[in-house]
Amino acid sequence: MQEDVEFKREVCVIGVKVKDKLFGAEDPLSKEIQIGKDRYTVIGVLKRKDRDFLASIGSIGGEDANDRVIVPISTYQHKHNTEMVGHIQAEAVAVSSAKAAAQEIKEILSRRHRGQYIYESQTLQQYIETANTIIMIVSWIGGIAAAVSLVVGGIGIMNIMTISVVERTREIGIRKALGARKSDIRLQFLSESVFISLSGGVIGTGVGITLISIIQVLSHKPRLLAPEYVAVALIVSILTGIFSGIYPALRAASLNPVEALRYE
Repeated sequence: MQEDVEFKREVCVIGVKVKDKLFGAEDPLSKEIQIGKDRYTVIGVLKRKDRDFLASIGSIGGEDANDRVIVPISTYQHKHNTEMVGHIQAEAVAVSSAKAAAQEIKEILSRRHRGQYIYESQTLQQYIETANTIIMIVSWIGGIAAAVSLVVGGIGIMNIMTISVVERTREIGIRKALGARKSDIRLQFLSESVFISLSGGVIGTGVGITLISIIQVLSHKPRLLAPEYVAVALIVSILTGIFSGIYPALRAASLNPVEALRYE
């Protein structure tokens, strides 16, 4: 309050982590805490600020927004015999106005001190924009890596199935001689291709679910695994198998049964 600043009162407002560490479930109001050689009376507790990983950034210099003690600036200056102010923290009414508010504060300070100092400002909006940019870049890199992996995997399955067609040429000829249609041969090799791809997808998805579950437990996050992405992964595996098996299946179906039976 303004009176606390004017009268340099030895009072403080503490973060929720400080409250939990020092008082637990007790009400900390009107109780004293000691900072160095000085004692301060607690007059309030800050609201918890849940910002996920941004909470580690806090508001200034890597502080945790929930783990701090705030005292009147006049009290601090009096006890430390200084008029220096290292930084000022303010809260905007909306995220969209944060940059404009920071710029306005800088202009006011510059006019008040007649341009003697150079002021810099940082807003959580900037942290969020930077974090979103990093996440987007990582997502693009991950997407490209996944696409390359799919292409390489698809080519591998296609090569395996093509070799399988060559090695099973006589088998294909016997099946055709017994009345198998081209569609039957195509379906057989497409099914095998999809089975190989889907098996890899199931194993990869299982490993991913296990790792995400471990991270979820260690980070104490309620929900990191999205079921819809699991379904997408399996669908992509099936489609990869289909596209990879088209050429070998068509090649197998187009074999001449007479020539296939003569194949050694």
